[in-house]
Amino acid sequence: MAVFGNEIVGSSFEAHYHTIAGSFFRCPEVGVLDSINTHLKPQEAGYIKAAAYKKSDGVLVGKAEEIYVQPGEGLYTLNFAGVKPPVENVDYCLVIYTTMDVIYYFDIAEEGKGVYQEGLTAFPDILSPTIDARKYSIYATYTPGPPPPTHRLSLNSSPEQGCTISVDGIPYSTNIDIDLPEGEHILEAPASYSHNGLWNFDRWEDGSTDLVRTINLLSGMTVTAYYILAPPDTHLLAVNSTPITGIKFTIKRGDEMVEYPTNWSGTLEEATYIITLSQQFVDAEGNIWHFQRWSDDHSNTNPERAINLLNDTTLNAEYELAPLPPSIPLWKVGAVAAAVVIPATAVVLTTKKEGVK
Repeated sequence: MAVFGNEIVGSSFEAHYHTIAGSFFRCPEVGVLDSINTHLKPQEAGYIKAAAYKKSDGVLVGKAEEIYVQPGEGLYTLNFAGVKPPVENVDYCLVIYTTMDVIYYFDIAEEGKGVYQEGLTAFPDILSPTIDARKYSIYATYTPGPPPPTHRLSLNSSPEQGCTISVDGIPYSTNIDIDLPEGEHILEAPASYSHNGLWNFDRWEDGSTDLVRTINLLSGMTVTAYYILAPPDTHLLAVNSTPITGIKFTIKRGDEMVEYPTNWSGTLEEATYIITLSQQFVDAEGNIWHFQRWSDDHSNTNPERAINLLNDTTLNAEYELAPLPPSIPLWKVGAVAAAVVIPATAVVLTTKKEGVK
């Protein structure tokens, strides 16, 4: 493994925040980048990122894997993964970018050696930096020689896409085509993932049931991780009424609706349901009962309610007996009857009297 850049820790330093900073260095030969290394002193925890740009046109050559660091001075190594960027015998700009307050080390060199660009949140495709004379403590390691040939890997999941599978530690969301260097690569599928439901890993297309597998990429290749839809969680739902039972109610989910009498309990899938009870109920003796409220929410006087069944749930509906109509006293009943009978008697007597001559 060869090196180009500045391996010496600079005697000067300056704090940067959300700033790309680095220096120009010449790669002495053809090869592929393996890592970018820099001497820094983070003042707080956060991410460090590194990249290489071609000096002639400012075009991004490649980005190394970002790393999360804690406060403290040290040499930090950021590796290139997957298809490593090719380099040749020209000048490159090796740069660092941080999301937190970090002290960069450098020495003053000739004008045009250093670069910085502020106000960015990520590496741009083309670098347009301000030029200065700083020679930062940053260098690259590379493997001399022409880069290995690459082949296309089609990375899929079935029957649903959106599964995150890592290739050599780098996550990719299926389905996707990736160009990788020829040789062995390590794939790792998740045991489960969520995408239009919860899916549990079943097997790879070659029948392997291990989450981690190694492939030897010698030509274009397709790999598929197969998953099985996990059954939904279930919970117990109880619908009760007090002080009477036997009141019919419905449970509706989507277009499906079933009817049961209280008190009832059953196991249902985790989902949202509409529960509707009768506003009025007549018992076997002819008594009329009216819905009043739900025991868990006295302000809710609507016999219809929606529930999101995420755990075991018991609903209690409170009913009250409707008051009887006012009763008529017996003496009034007798008086009414007498009033009806007396005129009738009078009619009979009058008829008999008129018949005597």
